[in-house]
Amino acid sequence: MREHFRVIAWSPDETKILYQASGSAEMPIFLRPRRIGNNDLYERRDLEDNAVYVYDAKEDFNTRVTEPIAKLCPDMQELTTCSTPFTWFPDSEYIIYVHDKKIDIVEDDGANLTTLYAGPFVEPFVYPWPDASKIVIMTNLGNTSIPPTLYTIGLK
Repeated sequence: MREHFRVIAWSPDETKILYQASGSAEMPIFLRPRRIGNNDLYERRDLEDNAVYVYDAKEDFNTRVTEPIAKLCPDMQELTTCSTPFTWFPDSEYIIYVHDKKIDIVEDDGANLTTLYAGPFVEPFVYPWPDASKIVIMTNLGNTSIPPTLYTIGLK
């Protein structure tokens, strides 16, 4: 089974897995009967090679977070060599990822993609604050005469 995916990170509450599929496949349903009231609008059981997904082990719910990594990093074979890091937000409900010189946040079901920051910063240095109130980035704010330093961006 491990040959079909690569774990990127466990959520902070350890109920969800952020992973990359290593081939096309169909994920079976593990929890029967299915939970009543699940919104299956975003559920994806058809796995696409190199795409990034979140599997919620408590709900047996699988969703796609991004397009296949090959589209985001066309010159890269593995996610670890690509400048597209994924980081769980402390609440285990959102994922931060850096791509195309911007910082995005998306719900763990792949919905509500929002750009948090699109100014100058040093990739991939983006970290969520422990209480989820801000993110920390490294930047010189475009002033090349000074070295980059840490800045916070408030999210509330």
